[in-house]
Amino acid sequence: MSIGNRAGKSKTFAIIDRGVIETRASRFLQREAGYWNWTSRAVASRVPFHAEPMRMTVEKPYRPNVGIALFNTAGFVLIGRRFQDDGPEIILPFLEWQMPQGGIDEGETPVEAGFRELKEEIGTDKAALLRELPEWLTYDLPPHLLGVALHGRFRGQRQKWLAMRFTGEDTDINIATADPEFAHWKWLAVEALPRLIVPFKRDTYTKVIAAFRDLAFPV
Repeated sequence: MSIGNRAGKSKTFAIIDRGVIETRASRFLQREAGYWNWTSRAVASRVPFHAEPMRMTVEKPYRPNVGIALFNTAGFVLIGRRFQDDGPEIILPFLEWQMPQGGIDEGETPVEAGFRELKEEIGTDKAALLRELPEWLTYDLPPHLLGVALHGRFRGQRQKWLAMRFTGEDTDINIATADPEFAHWKWLAVEALPRLIVPFKRDTYTKVIAAFRDLAFPV
């Protein structure tokens, strides 16, 4: 089919059968059906689709975990930047930061686990316990991480949060541990924490900040 243009020349258009288009579109959708990411648009990657995500969430337990808000004498809290390829929880650029945390081993108290995690993650346990949050805080993994993060065994984490005062020097901190957790670390005002955390942990961090805000002052 040809049509004239203003210069008197003609353009030729191929006539494509509508049935061919519909068939190709159908095949494309079938190939992609198993890889849609139904989470935030900010997550650009495709991830495997998990059947019956609600049932999986109900059946999986929470992992016992301890989190440490480590304050220095200036009232700032320590955060570390996780490696960008450090597991599927690292889903968004610039949101790789978190306070030290880790699983509670069988037979450990949260306080014992907290000091152990400091030694394992920042190379020193020079700290004094200030406060233990009475209640446990939980966060759920987003649907696309169920069966993927936390070794696929948990729906999220059930955390006991501790506030500690760092009693060492900055030179005591060494994140180049045997099994490194962080690529970088820094001291930060607690109010700035939520904007650096992955979205599914922000509610937990907001509660921790509210509980420990009175400790965020120079001593």
